[in-house]
Amino acid sequence: MHRRKFILLALATALAAAFALAPNTCRAAISAADKARLSALFPADGKIPGWKKRSAVAFYDKETLYNYIDGQADAFFVFDFRLCAAADYTRSGSKGTITVDIYDMGRDTDAFGMYASERYGAKEVKIGTQGYIEPDHVNFWKGRYYVKISGTGLAPADRDAMKKFALAVAQKINAPEAKPAILKKLPKGYIPGTEKYVRKNLLGQKFLSNGVLAEYQVGNGKVTVFVAFYPNPTAAREAVAGLRGYQSRSNKVAVVRGLGEEAFRSSDRYLKALLVARKGATVAGAAGESVQNPRVQALVRTALSAS
Repeated sequence: MHRRKFILLALATALAAAFALAPNTCRAAISAADKARLSALFPADGKIPGWKKRSAVAFYDKETLYNYIDGQADAFFVFDFRLCAAADYTRSGSKGTITVDIYDMGRDTDAFGMYASERYGAKEVKIGTQGYIEPDHVNFWKGRYYVKISGTGLAPADRDAMKKFALAVAQKINAPEAKPAILKKLPKGYIPGTEKYVRKNLLGQKFLSNGVLAEYQVGNGKVTVFVAFYPNPTAAREAVAGLRGYQSRSNKVAVVRGLGEEAFRSSDRYLKALLVARKGATVAGAAGESVQNPRVQALVRTALSAS
């Protein structure tokens, strides 16, 4: 009897260890429908003259994206990444490779958010809803998709093919070319190309989330105006209180009256100065040297009216 118990215990231990070390086979597989939907967005072989897929389209989900792009995956997860489909294209007589990465971000707001987080001030071009071109890549977004076309080892004559791939993918995406509705919450007049959607740590502040921001020209300088949205007034009030408490530990904080239901201003080592106000479940503010400028306060007041 004791020998039987020992054998059963050893078997159970071995099985537990095997499950711990083996890949998670119980997780939901990428559906055939999702694979077909994403595969249909890739240019057919020869669509871009001379270029063909080197191998079949590969797919990655939240469990496997790290295997493809390593630590860069964390940035995508912030924006509610769903799936990635990727394929390499090659051309006979060329040593170069063009890689097409299509990221399904679930909704247009998150596709735009991810795109804007990597834009870094590049000049916008008309590909999809918004796009930009760099020497070794072309990035754009449209609908729920963020698309990255990159080239390695390309001859100068092949670089234009990256743009052709981008245009071909954009044409296949059946979605409006409108910007996310949430950007309409920003006051008019922002500097084009500076608008962003941020899910977490807006302006680097952990208390600010789910908002949009953009830069505005004020006098001879620039100021960043933001507006963030919370589920209810209590959550917004707690966010403002948390940020005010954090700022007061190392910066001078002053109450600002006549702006929303509550507001404060503080100095900031990195942002130079910060203005934060709340009205209901909306928190808005500005960062930069000119936060005391009447025009800045007018912009924040307008942002507070967004709901």
